[in-house]
Amino acid sequence: MDKPVLFRQFNLSRSKSLRTLETTAESVTIAGDAALDSLRTILSTTTSPVLLDLVIVYWDSDVDINLDREPELEYRAACALRHQHRFTVFRGMHGARAFRLVLCADVLDETVESATGMLKQLVKAEKVRGGWSYLHCEPSVIAERRSSRARPIDSRPGSVDRRLVCASAL
Repeated sequence: MDKPVLFRQFNLSRSKSLRTLETTAESVTIAGDAALDSLRTILSTTTSPVLLDLVIVYWDSDVDINLDREPELEYRAACALRHQHRFTVFRGMHGARAFRLVLCADVLDETVESATGMLKQLVKAEKVRGGWSYLHCEPSVIAERRSSRARPIDSRPGSVDRRLVCASAL
């Protein structure tokens, strides 16, 4: 499918009261360089007069929390690159439409504190680098379960992990 046809499918101009646009941190990472074009195009089609909340959902694996071991240096470096890529995408999206950025930790109960703490550290580090100057306000960090789960893998519907077949009817 060519790019213009693909992006027309995400035309949000009919929704005059859209307040929130939500995607996952994983999808931004997986899309790579295409993430910016895709999200800019989607944002540019919104016609709602209110400031849009762009919610980026971070799952357990996206917040780099591993309770079993201390991550090695290579792993930390890879995680840092993923976060920098996401922040570059968010900065590039701003030209399409103003938005309020919300980072949402959708994690296991025992990691909520660690996950939100890590996201707050990322926000603070990016602020020191001057990375949020394009936003109306500093990004919010929240923790919220986005859906009920009957099984542990239900938190990853549509996951790219080919070893798991994830689905949820909840």
